[in-house]
Amino acid sequence: MIMHDGNCEPIARQLQKRLRPATGMDFTLIESQHLATECISLDIDPSLPPSGYQINVISSGISLRGGDHAGLFHATQTLLQLLPTAIFRTQLVDGVAWEVAGVEITDQPRFG
Repeated sequence: MIMHDGNCEPIARQLQKRLRPATGMDFTLIESQHLATECISLDIDPSLPPSGYQINVISSGISLRGGDHAGLFHATQTLLQLLPTAIFRTQLVDGVAWEVAGVEITDQPRFG
């Protein structure tokens, strides 16, 4: 499940489209302001710098936060890079453990 607040829906849909083919998982989109477990949550956090982002991967879920939509998009791209490389396949891939190691990443552009 991918949870997002209403203004992040286009990025959530794009992430859903990237995750579905290789994993074969549904990744239902849910619009919510409430935290949930066992999901990927996306939201905008104005306390982060423009184009900056944070990723937190813990056993109960994945949180992607961006300072703006560009930052949130960058967070989704980094998440894809943390998954096994088979995530970039366009067809179902069997025998892959779709896991992401626990990590906390904070990043932002060095130059404006």
